[in-house]
Amino acid sequence: MNNHQPTDTELRAGEAAAWGPRPDPAKSRMAIQDIKLIRKNTLRAVFNIYLSNGLRLHNCMAHRNGARCWVSLPAAPRLDRDKRQATDAKGKLQYDPVCQWDTDARRNAWSEAVIKLLLAAHPHALDD
Repeated sequence: MNNHQPTDTELRAGEAAAWGPRPDPAKSRMAIQDIKLIRKNTLRAVFNIYLSNGLRLHNCMAHRNGARCWVSLPAAPRLDRDKRQATDAKGKLQYDPVCQWDTDARRNAWSEAVIKLLLAAHPHALDD
């Protein structure tokens, strides 16, 4: 039996052979494009996010309520039986998620990263 413990260099070489080179941490894994600045209730911007793996998320939305800022993933209008957009008891339009994060921690970390990218591109995007 071989008792050789691989070195970090050998491990990285094996990873690169199996998975390809590691992404350059200096390059962002996300890019924001097609930004439309909007001021409607909490909504401040609508944009597309391009991920390094080739996935594109269209119509992500940046919101602000007081000091709190967040980004929401795309959503689809909820339709009623008559194929009209459903509303709640207060008349607010209803939406259903198209995709979602599996934990609040991941959602919040992603949202914070996107907010940083948005503000780097448009420093006043979330201003009141």
